[in-house]
Amino acid sequence: MYTNFVYKSNRSQKTQVKKKVDHSKIGHTNAASAVRSSGHSFKSAKLSIIELQKRRLLALRQESKRLRGISGRAAALFTLLLVLFTITEEFVPLVSVYTSSHSFRGQALKMLIVYGFIALLASVLIVIIERPAKAVILGEKVGIISSFLALLSGFPLAFLGLAVDQLISSLLSGETTYLTPGWDLLNQGVMLFRSSPAQIGLTIVIACLIPAISFSLLIQGLILPGLATGRNYGRAILTVAVFAAMSGLQLRALPLLILFYAFINKVRLDSDHLLPAALASFSINLGWIIYPLVFQLTSDIFWGQLPGSTRQIITLVLPIILLSAMALLPIIVYYTNNRNRLHAEAKEQAQIHFLQEEELFPKRKIDYLFLAATVVMMVAMLFRSLS
Repeated sequence: MYTNFVYKSNRSQKTQVKKKVDHSKIGHTNAASAVRSSGHSFKSAKLSIIELQKRRLLALRQESKRLRGISGRAAALFTLLLVLFTITEEFVPLVSVYTSSHSFRGQALKMLIVYGFIALLASVLIVIIERPAKAVILGEKVGIISSFLALLSGFPLAFLGLAVDQLISSLLSGETTYLTPGWDLLNQGVMLFRSSPAQIGLTIVIACLIPAISFSLLIQGLILPGLATGRNYGRAILTVAVFAAMSGLQLRALPLLILFYAFINKVRLDSDHLLPAALASFSINLGWIIYPLVFQLTSDIFWGQLPGSTRQIITLVLPIILLSAMALLPIIVYYTNNRNRLHAEAKEQAQIHFLQEEELFPKRKIDYLFLAATVVMMVAMLFRSLS
């Protein structure tokens, strides 16, 4: 009987041990299946993200195909409205009285109509008719560094362009007085900062802020992206800059405006967002306004008066050109590197999704409507400048 009790006790202990071993195996099996399940869900989640990225790229590609020709239609509409305003101003005395450049009211009203009302009206009509995606107009994502550098870049670029223009004008004409080209509202210079704070603020709003919003929306938001795809990057920057520069209808300021708008277009494409381009436009116009003040302050430091000879102008302008170029060059390098990085990322995405590079960067056909609008704008500019 004692022997039977020991046997049963040993048997029960073996059973308990066996049960423990079975539980541990079950626990190990459940853990392994959980790991396999989590790994499978991770892979499926990763695949779903890649698939979503591919669908998004293809959706943007389809949207780009749908909006083919939007650049020409936007440029044609803006040109039509601008030509109608020019004809009205030329042949309707009541309108020309209010938009005369001999008064601050006329200068502000004229710039407000062209770069504010007409540009915004054309943009709104195109957006209502075409209904482009938000990413097409504004871009993908904006960086803080890109926006900050764009805001800073306008000042050295404006100083560089105006200083070179002043140097060339002085060498060709031999005159020491310099009138900056472009809109009269931008050329008040020192006289502006001797006026009332209200007039200073109103000038900055009309000449700097409004063009940075409405005109940038039209040029860098609607016209430029439709032309700058694939290998058309450099050609789009130049052609759109020429079109935007001619909108001022001033032949004298054309080279300077082409330089400024080409840089703004580069900022828009290299940063892949509209905000840095708008900030660059704002700071360029603000730098344009304060350049005469900077020039006079520099002259007072050197000679106590404005320069009285071409040699003094050269002595004063060359340091401005050098310092502005030194400040602008690193910014240009940054935007160029940023564009190369974005282009490399796009190529990598194409390889991940097994897409051809031509699918992401399709070759654009010539937009003949945009070319026609450019020709009409050129004729209007020549007519206005030579009349």
